Amino acid sequence: MHEPNQSSTADVGELCDFIQRLSPGHFPTERAKVAYIITRLTGKALDWATALWSHRNPDCLTSERFMDALKRVFDDGLTQRQASSRLLSLTQGQRSVVDYAIEFRTLAAETGWEGEALPSFNWASSTVTQWGLACKDHLSPDPPATNSVIVADTAIVPTDLTRVPAAYHDLSAVFSKDQAASLPPHRSYDLAIDLLPGTAPPQGRLYSLSIPETKAMDAYIQEALENGLIRPSTSPAAAGFFFVGKKDGGLRPCIDYRGLNKITLKKGYPGGGALVSTEWTRRVSQELFSNI
Repeated sequence: MHEPNQSSTADVGELCDFIQRLSPGHFPTERAKVAYIITRLTGKALDWATALWSHRNPDCLTSERFMDALKRVFDDGLTQRQASSRLLSLTQGQRSVVDYAIEFRTLAAETGWEGEALPSFNWASSTVTQWGLACKDHLSPDPPATNSVIVADTAIVPTDLTRVPAAYHDLSAVFSKDQAASLPPHRSYDLAIDLLPGTAPPQGRLYSLSIPETKAMDAYIQEALENGLIRPSTSPAAAGFFFVGKKDGGLRPCIDYRGLNKITLKKGYPGGGALVSTEWTRRVSQELFSNI
């Protein structure tokens, strides 16, 4: 056990329990078990435990009571939350299925959910058909009945069309900020982004940002996290992030995906099967007009 909040007390408890069960003759009493656990501690955890032992605190009477007290003081659940976060962002990548499955099971065990939490999933429709048995105590309560009215959640903010040409007013949903802040539903023509064989996602370059750009980036990331458009990631791959100025003096965020695009497997459009670049080539001698 190192400094508080830096490692899980469960690791110490499980290790000591394993050793004590392996050699029960070395720990004939509960006090002997507690004393051995204390020898495995360091730093502030050791100082705290030594004070309890020297003052004959009741928490030192049994190993179970001592571990409960140790967890109350030093274990804030950080390890479990870190495992949950890593589990959410876990991908197979270039690893074998075996290595991926081992890490998945290891992280699942650290979160305390494991197999009982695994839901039944319909991959064809991308829906959960049944939640795992261990999920019932962690799920949000059922939504209200359909005849219930929740104005705050269901109110739709009308789109401001004052700057939109009248010819496009029937497409007001396209200009809705509320709909732009959420991901679209899965459709039959969704395409996967597959990489060329033997390639891996590149590590994007870092762009220098000014103080206003840094503040704008922080606000952009925070808003995207709250809307569920992005999530924390530990992936070594990344794309560069920078801003370009707008005519109104604002900043437009840009993500440099050129490195990823170079190694992406080009696919034809599901309808006609032709590449967009090919379609543009066919229309090279034509003129296009737009009011936007």
